[in-house]
Amino acid sequence: MFLSEVLIPPAFFILSSFIFLLTIQLPSQARVLSSPFIFGTAIYSLHTSYHLGPHTGVNGLWALLNCVWILHAASTLFFEQLELPQDCPPWKSAYKCWADPQRRIDWKTVSLKSSLPSSSNIVFFAVRRLLKSIVCWLLHLCVVEPFTLLYFGLKAQDFAPSRQVLLRRLLWPSTRPEIDSREIQIRLFVSVSWIWMGYLMLDTCHVLLSIFFVSILRIDTPEEWPPLFGSPLEAYSIRRFWVKFWHIMTVPSCNSSGKCFARRVAGFAPGSRAERLFIAFWAFFLSATYHAIADWQAGEPCCPTADFIFFMANFGAAAIETIAVPIMTTPLWGWQSNSRLYQVIQSERGRKLVGYVWLLGFFFWAVPKWQYPKVHLVLRQTEDSYFEALSPL
Repeated sequence: MFLSEVLIPPAFFILSSFIFLLTIQLPSQARVLSSPFIFGTAIYSLHTSYHLGPHTGVNGLWALLNCVWILHAASTLFFEQLELPQDCPPWKSAYKCWADPQRRIDWKTVSLKSSLPSSSNIVFFAVRRLLKSIVCWLLHLCVVEPFTLLYFGLKAQDFAPSRQVLLRRLLWPSTRPEIDSREIQIRLFVSVSWIWMGYLMLDTCHVLLSIFFVSILRIDTPEEWPPLFGSPLEAYSIRRFWVKFWHIMTVPSCNSSGKCFARRVAGFAPGSRAERLFIAFWAFFLSATYHAIADWQAGEPCCPTADFIFFMANFGAAAIETIAVPIMTTPLWGWQSNSRLYQVIQSERGRKLVGYVWLLGFFFWAVPKWQYPKVHLVLRQTEDSYFEALSPL
């Protein structure tokens, strides 16, 4: 791996970002003319993500960053057609738009005379964020990884295509292979480990960027860099997992592009149930698309079908929640309002307990269909390389 190759992806991303900072200050016609340069350089940065090294995780993260960036730039310039406020310095406003995919910026506070936080607050912000990341990485390197290697001793056959099937093997026990305790433990681990890894990698990047822009460059305030993830205590349903806990970096961009297609192409009325349903579908569809593209361009195992099955299953389950939960929690649905079970389910703790069980059960079924094909390919390649190295012996 040559240093010049490693610098290609960030160089083209920086170039794409610089063109964006210029373009967002221009009228709509000039934006259209500049768009090939913005998206062309971003796509090339995405295409060269594999230069950052296979199986390091950095290449996949970089590819995902570029997909999010392309979606954010397209939404800001064309779907939302965001215009910079006149009472703010243009370059500062352009930067704020570039750095705000979650659309949390308060334009009233973005002014030339806005006061920056004190040095002590900035140092405290950096130390607190950095300590949290260090603790998370120590937990991962000293507990999670050793536990995975020593306890499971994972092999490619643990993630074989036959292991992806669950319901059919439960309904028809004669279907091979049989479900044993080892498989159940691995499925449970995989069902939650992707959440931990996603949180660890994305939150670390968010922490480093926040320290860079707040504590080093001092062009942002700590309030402009809130935590990327919410509380897991709020994730007691599939909808709440994606809305309350998981990051929302792509949600505003998905919403704006989804509204455009829903109203101009499908003809749905603004604010209608059909429009809201389409926007939710569109968000999960785009998530599946850019996850598949990121894996493909980063040189990682790419399973587009598995990506689409997982994200569309989440959309379907969230839609079922919207319909089923109000029905199942009413006395008319076979419940007696004075029954002990009904009172438990209606209580806050009861709802959360049922919600967590439902969420874990859904991921127990859906996540292996998404992750097993990728893990199986990686372990197969690792085992093949190992046996090839032993073959001369």
